[in-house]
Amino acid sequence: MLNGFVSVNGELTGSSPLMLVQLANSGLLPAEARLATRQDLEAAIFLDGSFLRGNYVDFGLALRTAE
Repeated sequence: MLNGFVSVNGELTGSSPLMLVQLANSGLLPAEARLATRQDLEAAIFLDGSFLRGNYVDFGLALRTAE
């Protein structure tokens, strides 16, 4: 499921909301790392209107039960 990600200049790049969910659940991220949420992106854009300008960005929504 993660085969769509590649490394560019040491940064993980790729585009698939399902791959992001898999990555978050895989335990591969360092303990202090987390994926940005929609609220994170909205706050960053509010604080700096040029944030992400000129870049393609997608995000996914994963629905889950409280358990």
